[in-house]
Amino acid sequence: MSTVERDRRTAGGTAARTPVEMPHWSDLTGPPGPCGGRAAVTLLARAVSPLARVLVAGPHEPALVAGLPVPPERITWLLRSRHDAVDAARAAGAEVVCGGPEAVAGRSYDVIVALDGLDRVVSAEGPQAGWVPALDALAALLAPGGLLLLGVANPLGVHELTALTPTPHEAADRHWHAPAAADPDRPGSPDRLRAVLARDGLTVRRLWLGYPDPLAPVLLLDPEACGPDAPGGMGAAVDLALAGAWAGRDGAAVLSDPHTLAADALANGLGSAFAPLWLVAAVRPSTTVPQADTSAGPGIPEGSLATSGMHPGHGPMPESGERPAARSGAVLPELIHAEPAAGPHTATWTFTGAERAAVTSAAPDGELFGITRDVAAVAGPVPAGPGFERVLRDACRRRDTPRVRALLAAYADWLRGRTDEQGQVAGAYACTGLDGLALSPGGPAVLDPSWSAGPRPLAVVLARTLHRFAERLLTGGAVHPWPSTLDAAELTLVLVGAAGERPDPAAVTAAVEFDADLRAAAAGLDQAGRDRLARRAATVGTGTAPDVAAYRELLLADRRLRGELEHARGVAARAEQQRRAAEEAARAARQTVAQLKGSASFRLGRALLAPARWARGAARRFRRR
Repeated sequence: MSTVERDRRTAGGTAARTPVEMPHWSDLTGPPGPCGGRAAVTLLARAVSPLARVLVAGPHEPALVAGLPVPPERITWLLRSRHDAVDAARAAGAEVVCGGPEAVAGRSYDVIVALDGLDRVVSAEGPQAGWVPALDALAALLAPGGLLLLGVANPLGVHELTALTPTPHEAADRHWHAPAAADPDRPGSPDRLRAVLARDGLTVRRLWLGYPDPLAPVLLLDPEACGPDAPGGMGAAVDLALAGAWAGRDGAAVLSDPHTLAADALANGLGSAFAPLWLVAAVRPSTTVPQADTSAGPGIPEGSLATSGMHPGHGPMPESGERPAARSGAVLPELIHAEPAAGPHTATWTFTGAERAAVTSAAPDGELFGITRDVAAVAGPVPAGPGFERVLRDACRRRDTPRVRALLAAYADWLRGRTDEQGQVAGAYACTGLDGLALSPGGPAVLDPSWSAGPRPLAVVLARTLHRFAERLLTGGAVHPWPSTLDAAELTLVLVGAAGERPDPAAVTAAVEFDADLRAAAAGLDQAGRDRLARRAATVGTGTAPDVAAYRELLLADRRLRGELEHARGVAARAEQQRRAAEEAARAARQTVAQLKGSASFRLGRALLAPARWARGAARRFRRR
């Protein structure tokens, strides 16, 4: 490889070129697009020190590079596309090098960011050595004590297993690299990834699972800290965040609902096997600085990275202690969840040591449909325990009606304890559904107390929560112990009765309207959008299509429709049989009457009774006079 040649300077930064650049290709503008997202931005803000020298390897969103807590002159961006390199240098203001890792060989960096992985780091115009040699080339650039943030897409993730359209490798010209199965050395599990990194002298400090897809994860969670066997029991918070990871993606057609598969895999300790993304924070141990105390959680070694000498490619090395790779003593969060940006109420949450905090938020002034939000109310400890709805769904799946009644009664009692003197529920208690509750040892606990609404009758709040649960049961094809012919409103009345309350159809109608207000406020819909939500919720039945355009769920809905149709046909057939039987009985009765009227005894009786009938009529006429 020849030395890097300066090609042109732009107003924002410097672009450099190499003989292996891809002049007619774009990773930033062409499909599948760059890697990024608010969760990744939040992670980099927590992990990277402002004094670090950073190498961004591969196509990342310009906003992610611009959001690094590092001055632009300390950033080098490595891109294989000539077109992308020129545009990135103009926009980012950092040094941009076009080519593969060999283009920056001999340099040393404190932080290497490769969230997109290694497939698009290597140029198609250069040697195609494979995944492991690409990692070796990047690892050689990491200084002692340095931090590597590396993303690896899982070829068996739920995003691939449920994809209805062809995968990128099956679609022509989507990716310019070989599929994962073609490289036997590519790590296919977190354990193999740790082993490959260890061979390069790197130690994994934290591994996150990324959802819902590798390019734009909105949820990053540590399976060791957030799994079913983890101390502290963040199961309910994980369930809520996992459901939010797929929010706003209901229009994408899939084979099956990926959220359900991911939630079940994570709950059974298989989250790592089926997660779409593995993202690791690995460090190269420093020979001059002791490791940081990790008793509070997996952190990054603090202190200086080197003591003296030259920093290849960047001039003299700063003095010891001036340039830590990560923030001093930083403990990386176990979970980062970026809420969908479609609505006006958006926030990015971090969970560190069972403590939750809002990183960024944006909320409009005033209220929307009577609903307000204060993200500051969420900061603090995370309620422990499994998700209330997951426990209830498991009981429904087992058809354990005593357990279902006990859970619903406990929820109704808990909600009744939050009423005021008028028997109304307000604030976060009125807005929280079963999916937003943790079943803690002391009873239900609210996971997200940021949402608030005005006072509502207890019956309406209870009916709203149970109606949403009934909707998810029916549209998801979940097993439950009640008749399959019930629609959401009828099933809600059954659930209200199981909770020990008096079923009230009027309360269910009001609950549907209240739920439409909540969902429209969260999504930032206008009045027309809110009305559409209300109309759909009011008509949910056994054959209603699921929110996710999933082939499996649609087949289940079709099967339920067929069952409902067969039931209706059976009812109609029985009614037809009863009608015909009634007609036959009526015809037989008419024939009997006709036979009686034609008999001699009938005529004799009429003749004998005729004088009496005449006398009775005459007496009646006499009285009228």
